Amino acid sequence: MRLATLLLAIALQAQEKPGSLEGTLTAGGEPRAGVRVAVGRLETKSDVAGSYSLRDVPAGRQSVIIGEPFRSPVVRMSRVVTIPSGQTLKADFVLGLTASISGTVLDEFDEPATGMSVVLLGREYGGSGPVYFRRNVAHTDDQGRYRFDYVLPEIPYLILVMPIQAFRGAAKSDAPTDPRLRRHATVSTFYPNVADYNGAMPLILRPGESREAINIRMLRASSYCVEAQAGGSNVSVQIHGAHIPYGMGPNGGTTGLPRTVQPGPDGKVRLCDLTPGEYVLTAFEGDINQPLSLATIPVHLFDRDALNVMFQPLPRFRVPLELSWAGDPPATPVDAKLRISFSSMTRSFGSFANIANPITPPAQLEISDLFKDSYNIRFFGMSGRLYIKEVFYGNDNITYAPFRPGTKHDGATLRVVVGHDGAQIKARMRDRNGKPVPGATFVVMPALFASESELASALQTGLADQNGNYESTRALQPGKYYVLALTQPLPEPLPADQVIRLMNLRTHAREVTLEPGGTAELDLEPGSP
Repeated sequence: MRLATLLLAIALQAQEKPGSLEGTLTAGGEPRAGVRVAVGRLETKSDVAGSYSLRDVPAGRQSVIIGEPFRSPVVRMSRVVTIPSGQTLKADFVLGLTASISGTVLDEFDEPATGMSVVLLGREYGGSGPVYFRRNVAHTDDQGRYRFDYVLPEIPYLILVMPIQAFRGAAKSDAPTDPRLRRHATVSTFYPNVADYNGAMPLILRPGESREAINIRMLRASSYCVEAQAGGSNVSVQIHGAHIPYGMGPNGGTTGLPRTVQPGPDGKVRLCDLTPGEYVLTAFEGDINQPLSLATIPVHLFDRDALNVMFQPLPRFRVPLELSWAGDPPATPVDAKLRISFSSMTRSFGSFANIANPITPPAQLEISDLFKDSYNIRFFGMSGRLYIKEVFYGNDNITYAPFRPGTKHDGATLRVVVGHDGAQIKARMRDRNGKPVPGATFVVMPALFASESELASALQTGLADQNGNYESTRALQPGKYYVLALTQPLPEPLPADQVIRLMNLRTHAREVTLEPGGTAELDLEPGSP
């Protein structure tokens, strides 16, 4: 029976002929020229009238990507369409405009502050909770002015200003031994003129808005030093504020390199011009992109120097990896080719590791490129009814938590459990008159979750096609879910405040129970169950 169904599906697919996709792009009520439109490997750009056309588009559901991911006056967006076999689909798209932020940075004497890094921070869920990650970086000019263009609207941002640090600085500062004889140091300052996240004011921009006069006056504070000694040879040492992110966020962004020095043969460093607060001290051996060993320790500076700090970079960890099926293996062999990547949440250099070759459960191998650090784990190649059911490190379930190699006993295994009985949702969105709502946004949330961070990792969002029809983008673990239909698209990437908003909208969602291997079909109206 299954073979006959498969052969029928193949025969129907063979009868479908490629179609075409064409339409017009507008933004701010005006046609937009030169905007990229892509379906898979097919792509084109809109002409001066905003018109675009793609030929030989495969029939069926297709994802359309409009715009560029970076430095674009329009917001990059994705839409879903269903291409009729051998026919032309006309689809017009209205694009949002990116925004801009500008201002001036002043020193404590209200003079222009030159040589400052201005960092745009976005709040995302990074494993165990919300974390601010870098979205963009600008620098002040000789008048202390800065500007961010191409800012995504409707996302809360913080602005942080900090002195530009030379990548390779002096290993031993000549600052006076007595802190009372030192000049005050510049504090990394948040808008509006505060020293930490708690007092910072988020900025949310409207599409196309130019937010001006976001001026920041740099703070000054007492200056302290850290005297440390790192073991190993060819060692480099870095230091940065614990609240200042340098790792890559779950949704990308930009990274940076903190203040870095290379000590002499004795491994000693004296790092000064540090204001009160919490810091992270890192030492690594070898090339910055492929370090041989790494160590990271916290340092607290409040009213005195930190002296005699000793730490030793540790080599990469070898972590056994076990990939197994949940329960019995599939009755029919599954051609699963899974890939796994690990990205550091704390640093940009030497921050990635991956399983080079695709693997199929059951499998046992070893990961050898990890440090004692915090990692996001990402899985690729989960096709069909496959899904990640659980992830364990030792006896701890870390399915929705950061992976921290070396925090368990020697030989602790990273165990990934893959389910093969995933469910699917097909939904239709109609207005109160029964007409389809094209391009509607669907949100699928698990009914049970332990934290907002877990919800952020587990929820699915997707788009309806021009007929208001939606299909879940990946297999869902059987269980109870809430399905919400929205007429407005969600910001991309999804910021932390939107996750909280979606969680609070569960009372307006449709509850559905997904059976193993099943498909649930729903009819929804906008924003209601």
